[in-house]
Amino acid sequence: MNNSRSELLENGYTLRKNAVSAENISSLAALAAAHSKLGGIHKHHGIRQPHAFRKASFITRIFEEKALIQSITDCMGTNDWFITNHADLHSNALSGWHKDDGMTYGNGGYFNRPAYDLKDPKVFKVAVYFQDHVDFNDGLTIVPGSHLSEIIYESSDNALHLNTQAGDVLIFDPRLSHTGQVEPIPQPLTPAGEKILTSLESKILTIKEKTLTALEKQSELLILFRSTVGYRSSIFFTVAVESEDSNIFAIKNMERQIDELGSDTSPFLPTSVSETLKDLGINTIDSRDFWQDRFGSNPTEILCGTSEKISTTEEFFSLSKFNVAYFLAPLLEKAPIKTKLKTLARRLQKLSTRLLQRLIN
Repeated sequence: MNNSRSELLENGYTLRKNAVSAENISSLAALAAAHSKLGGIHKHHGIRQPHAFRKASFITRIFEEKALIQSITDCMGTNDWFITNHADLHSNALSGWHKDDGMTYGNGGYFNRPAYDLKDPKVFKVAVYFQDHVDFNDGLTIVPGSHLSEIIYESSDNALHLNTQAGDVLIFDPRLSHTGQVEPIPQPLTPAGEKILTSLESKILTIKEKTLTALEKQSELLILFRSTVGYRSSIFFTVAVESEDSNIFAIKNMERQIDELGSDTSPFLPTSVSETLKDLGINTIDSRDFWQDRFGSNPTEILCGTSEKISTTEEFFSLSKFNVAYFLAPLLEKAPIKTKLKTLARRLQKLSTRLLQRLIN
């Protein structure tokens, strides 16, 4: 067993330094900043884009980095890993102590049970930050070894701020207790950080003395801090090797993303994105039998073929000129009849709306 994998299984995380080039990080950071102004969900004073491989597909360029791919392969212990289609693009948000196993959402979490007995869950998170987190504790803080316990956080005694730098890649167990930036004005870790906070003291005091709600003060303080030290963004995505536990995790993790974005959200990647990833040597979950057993087959693959570059189901809807197959597709999926009928009803509603718009115009 290689060092990365043994460290991951024992401590719940491993950190690879400089796995993504400065040029790629700079480009991704600029695109993330632009995307946050156009899409995503407002949460914790920032923006989070779920299903980001689909909704912010520029992040796939992260896989141009051979060092990143090799790091994941080393940690998974095999070349036969795949992305689960879960990805979050975070921008300027606060956080709190949590685990990514979904247990706080109820219903057994993403493993469908408390899975702290698993030595190797076969599913892991990958985090890439687009900036340094050295001067302040505004990066990722973890509790090593907490992936084998249901306890999320007890005290700061065992907490470790990772001091990540732009281009570092963290691979961690989804059961690992961790947090991002907790406070809008984080604690300084270096003399440089202390100097920055000293320069902001009067502005911080002014905000705290304002007649505002606690949330409004948090927002203003965070804006002040970020406008001083710079924009903060990161990608978190999930990789897995097939197993009963990892398959359940991937499905339930996607179900939550669909809940967030709307029930008409496709769990699949657009054909163009899948082909880009294939060219980069990345396997996706879309063709896995267990995935199709749960979600059916990708409508764009069935109806258009892999040669046609269609980015979303909505784009197919537009190009197909209300192709009858678009409306029949839900009935062919493996899902409860009530779910099929709801999907069909939504699509018929879209059709009537478009027809009405054409009549008006």
